[in-house]
Amino acid sequence: MIAALPIVGGYAEYMCLPSDELVPIPPGLDHAEAVSLVLNYITAYQMIYRCAHTKLGEIILINGGAAGGVGTALLQLRKLANVIAGLRIVKST
Repeated sequence: MIAALPIVGGYAEYMCLPSDELVPIPPGLDHAEAVSLVLNYITAYQMIYRCAHTKLGEIILINGGAAGGVGTALLQLRKLANVIAGLRIVKST
């Protein structure tokens, strides 16, 4: 099983993509789990970098907590960014 993150046509029944745009899904994950992982993390990534246009060292407020899948992804991407790039995100209570 494989996953893809196309720019357009993501809701199409069939797609033709280059093999370097495909990612294998680990054994043990079913279709629903794979989709939820991809959707939550891509949404969080786009919120941080494409919508907010954050740069290194900027502080982001995650307002309302991180109770759902996207919120959890935001916190995990923040943690990864702290280790790799020094991005800091502040969580509101």
